[in-house]
Amino acid sequence: WRPAGRQPDPRLVAVFPFRVSGAEPSLGYLREGMVDLLAVKLTGEGGPRAVDPTAVLNAWRRSGGSGSIDLDAAQAARAVQTLGAGRLIQGAVIGSSSHLTLSAAITRLPAGGGSIPVTVEGPLDSLSSLVDRLVASVLADEAGQTSHLADLATTSLPALRAYLDGQAAYRRGRYGEARGLLEQALTVDSSFALAGLALYSVAAWTGTGDVGAGVRLAWAARERLSARDRTLLLAADGPNYPEPSSLRQRLDGWRQAVAAA
Repeated sequence: WRPAGRQPDPRLVAVFPFRVSGAEPSLGYLREGMVDLLAVKLTGEGGPRAVDPTAVLNAWRRSGGSGSIDLDAAQAARAVQTLGAGRLIQGAVIGSSSHLTLSAAITRLPAGGGSIPVTVEGPLDSLSSLVDRLVASVLADEAGQTSHLADLATTSLPALRAYLDGQAAYRRGRYGEARGLLEQALTVDSSFALAGLALYSVAAWTGTGDVGAGVRLAWAARERLSARDRTLLLAADGPNYPEPSSLRQRLDGWRQAVAAA
């Protein structure tokens, strides 16, 4: 079975794993991690919305992508078609132990064509700000979109690395590993709201661990979440948090979260 192709939505963008090269092999986590990082930025608030990373990675792997293999143009176009996206972002990471170079470009589908690749570079420990600059540069021709970029919610590279590894483990069903990595991210930076929200998802899905811990940490730093993720946070424990909410209020909260996503 293969998903039927959908009419491409020009406001929907698929972010494919980035090529990673250079003298620092530990940067391999950014191949898949860049999909998560750009999805945090592209939430549809005044600009394009990224396809859910899990859906993207499933379509990418079905089309032949892997840790060492990139898709050719025809394979990429077919994968994007199954996702209903009208745009594709592809890019590369080149890094050493202290320096990082990120490049990316948008391709418009199905007609082809798109932006000229843009490049940003800086110290390895400035990854969050480099991603901000990269997305802003890629969307520079899209009037009014760059002012709506969400904060990645941490300036700590160790916390960001643990969060990305935790998201990758979660997608592969390694929930215990994911929980440990997300807890590690929050130990390094307790105000990392995205990691708190992800920890809630792992605990709620598996029924293990403290389901409320992630919500408490995310709530304390909720102003650092995008509007979409704040909607999910409100749904997680009800609109009256930290006071109890009725079942009707919680159901309405989840309806709003689904609509926002």
